Amino acid sequence: MPLIRPYKGEEPEFPFYRMRTPRLLWFIPILIMIGIITVFAVLVRDEMHTSKLQAEWITYYDRLIHYDLKPGPNQAMRYPDDGPYNHRLGYSYLPFFVKSLAADNYIVAAQARTSAMYDYFVDRGLYPIYHAKTATGLALYDRDGRPVYSASYPAHLFTDFDSIPPVLVNTLLYIENRDLMKPGAPTHNPVVEWRRFFYASFGHLMQKFVPRLNTGGGSTLATQIEKFRYSPNGETHNAKDKLLQIASASLRVYLDGPDTEKAGKQLVLDYLNSTTLGARPGFGEINSIGDGLWAWFGIDLNAANIALNLPDDPDSLRVKAHVYRAALGLILAQRRPTYYFSTGHSALDDLTDTTLDRLASAGVITPTLRDATKAASFRFLAEPPPLPQPPYIEQKATNAMRTHLLTMLGLTKFYELDRLDLAARTTLDEPTQHNMVDFLKKMGNRDFLQVNGLYGFRLLDPENDPTKIKWSVVIYEKRHRRK
Repeated sequence: MPLIRPYKGEEPEFPFYRMRTPRLLWFIPILIMIGIITVFAVLVRDEMHTSKLQAEWITYYDRLIHYDLKPGPNQAMRYPDDGPYNHRLGYSYLPFFVKSLAADNYIVAAQARTSAMYDYFVDRGLYPIYHAKTATGLALYDRDGRPVYSASYPAHLFTDFDSIPPVLVNTLLYIENRDLMKPGAPTHNPVVEWRRFFYASFGHLMQKFVPRLNTGGGSTLATQIEKFRYSPNGETHNAKDKLLQIASASLRVYLDGPDTEKAGKQLVLDYLNSTTLGARPGFGEINSIGDGLWAWFGIDLNAANIALNLPDDPDSLRVKAHVYRAALGLILAQRRPTYYFSTGHSALDDLTDTTLDRLASAGVITPTLRDATKAASFRFLAEPPPLPQPPYIEQKATNAMRTHLLTMLGLTKFYELDRLDLAARTTLDEPTQHNMVDFLKKMGNRDFLQVNGLYGFRLLDPENDPTKIKWSVVIYEKRHRRK
């Protein structure tokens, strides 16, 4: 029988070519899919490391966010509702202030007009996008624009990134945001650490099955700043709040362009200068590491900077370790300041010692500094340092103006007024006020009174103590008569 049968015009029931062709075609879609997934994974991986697409896209939208000051009120003005920062600086109360001042015959001379892109993001729940002020407070000026009174909160601030001791920067980054200052692409988005973000997201999902699972946190310095400035009550309540923080912070860090190296340093500076650290009776709200060192430990920020820049030699370690323990304690206590600074002193001690071991193991601090800092202890002040109080006579005019502002704005306390982002011009003449105060101070001096002939019949008696006499002065203003 021949091996190959002749073709008789009938097609075989299972021809060879039909058996192989479907199998070959079956692999083609799989290979295409694998290729697409591989390319996509490479692009995503590159984007996570460089953020090039984000930088280009977000910077484009940032260019469309702008503001113009124009005469008259803006009837379509969008005022922020929530956020400790907006409440403290008075932005949330602007509609109330405008109405209160209108009742006192004031009008809105000029107000900002925002761009359509700004309104678009705010209408979708994002926080206002601009470079926020770190220190603000009431400022009063005389009729010629000379300063009469100025309040600044926080009061103790690092002036710029270079003024922060490196050991403090490295400690903060290790605890809160390890990838922020690492060398890499200049366009990298510092708002998200992707590994921590995915780990925290997966952990929150797993908590539904394992409630006690410690998921860790995915927050960076950028999202924490957004949280304690703009989130309701300074807290993250749900996933939506977290996404709003990420989106708002991403728009904010690219405001000056796609290069985020400068923005990363600014995040460190802003965090240290505005992080919330509870409040103390007699001092008030504490919103910076500098104010925290002063209010809780009585350490001046300038002295702290000098101490933290000292070498780790035996002569310097005692001073450096004392200040470093206080600064580290403030950074660690930021998430629960009320507890750690009231009843949780021992818990803060334990947490600090544990963190010191981790910092030394990671090479952030030397073993010598670790041991010296462990040997040191927190020296909490029983009471905050007293606030400087100028003589009453020097404050009389400004206090009268501040009291008038309280009435005009519908506020009740100087504490609230002084923390507003507010500047006001008065009819007061500062040189005249200064000369009048100087004159009244001299009225407590016997020699000055004697020279000016205030001793004698029906005048002062030599036995009178001039320092106990209350003087009042009436000032007349000479004005040109109208013809």
